[in-house]
Amino acid sequence: MSSQPLELEARILWKTGRLFKFLKWPSAHEVNFGTFVVEFDFNNGQLWARYPDGRNLEIGTFTPQKRGTSITSIVGPIRIAGDYLVELQPATEQQSAAISCKNHASDELLAQFKMDDGEGEWRVAERISLIPVIEGRDAFLKILYTEKDLELAVVLASLTVFLRFSV
Repeated sequence: MSSQPLELEARILWKTGRLFKFLKWPSAHEVNFGTFVVEFDFNNGQLWARYPDGRNLEIGTFTPQKRGTSITSIVGPIRIAGDYLVELQPATEQQSAAISCKNHASDELLAQFKMDDGEGEWRVAERISLIPVIEGRDAFLKILYTEKDLELAVVLASLTVFLRFSV
């Protein structure tokens, strides 16, 4: 990355019970980025960044999915800001899950990476780095990106954090 990269961390959002705060379970459709939460609205085929102050920013669209879907089972491409298409290839018996990213206008493949590509980082066109981190019981994805690539970095990180760390 040529200029000073920006940094985010992505974690699976954990829900808690209203009456029993000690009960926790992972969300199947939300990723916590610290300053905002990314939510996949499967019924409407929309991807939202939700901020604590009530602001909502649509960052992507995809084909509406059936109720009960999780992030790791989205079928079809996710279109980001009109410029990029990100697609998840689910795991099969022969290969692990993979993510591909294309420039929508030129159909140029920017990156394709598999979840079994090791413990190192995944890079997207030298502009985005996704680095899995495990520190004790905390597992998260460190994201280095350029300002113009925020939406693309957030979508790639959301898919990757679920594929890499969900049980």
